Amino acid sequence: MCKETNSAVIKACDILPIENKRKPLQGDIVEVKWGKTNYTARIIRFG
Repeated sequence: MCKETNSAVIKACDILPIENKRKPLQGDIVEVKWGKTNYTARIIRFG
């Protein structure tokens, strides 16, 4: 299960697509590189 954490604003260029077949959509789980650490995050909304 996903644990709720603080939300963060993530630029599109920071998102590492898990499936390269399409752009990530709202609600998708994506892998995000932040500093030297990779996180998985759910896209809540696009700004």
